[in-house]
Amino acid sequence: MKADEMSLVILIILIAVIAFGLGRLSISQKSNSVKIIQPTKSSTSTIPQNKILEKAIGNGAVIASKSGEAYHLPWCSGPSRIKPENIIWFKSSKEAEEAGYRPAKNCKGIR
Repeated sequence: MKADEMSLVILIILIAVIAFGLGRLSISQKSNSVKIIQPTKSSTSTIPQNKILEKAIGNGAVIASKSGEAYHLPWCSGPSRIKPENIIWFKSSKEAEEAGYRPAKNCKGIR
């Protein structure tokens, strides 16, 4: 009886490990593409998101506010709330961090 119970425990652990591994594998195979959603007319943003993305191509990789502490990727929600006169562009996240900014916590893909 003891050997049967031990075999059952080992089988359950083995199935759990395999299931966990398959779950992790399925997550890693998902596409990391960026989905850009155009702002609606009811949006309260200061700058339309598509204008920020247009500027991102020529001006830099990350955006921050003069009065803020965090930097964002252009497609995150944070830059749409920054007043045009307060926008600062950085060519890289390293450059933004050297200027004293930290990565935005709600901006996926920044870290």
